[in-house]
Amino acid sequence: MSSIKSMIGHSLGAIGSLEIAACALALDRQVVPPTANLHFADPHCDLDYVPVTARDHRMDVVLTVGSGFGGFQSAMVLDRPSRGR
Repeated sequence: MSSIKSMIGHSLGAIGSLEIAACALALDRQVVPPTANLHFADPHCDLDYVPVTARDHRMDVVLTVGSGFGGFQSAMVLDRPSRGR
């Protein structure tokens, strides 16, 4: 689990495009972007965080979830194209 918002701040209406670009790059490069400045995770929330530095990781599918002003919610799933498609 990671968050690019920690690196780019609140980008208002542009976040959807930025998240999709980050997910596409993560799939292409097989690297999970880091959550900047995450030095201490909540011990009661046991997740596989990617703190401070990026991590190489084999991925075929990524999910980005957004929550915006006014109760707007979004989710986007990107998958890696298979060879020959």
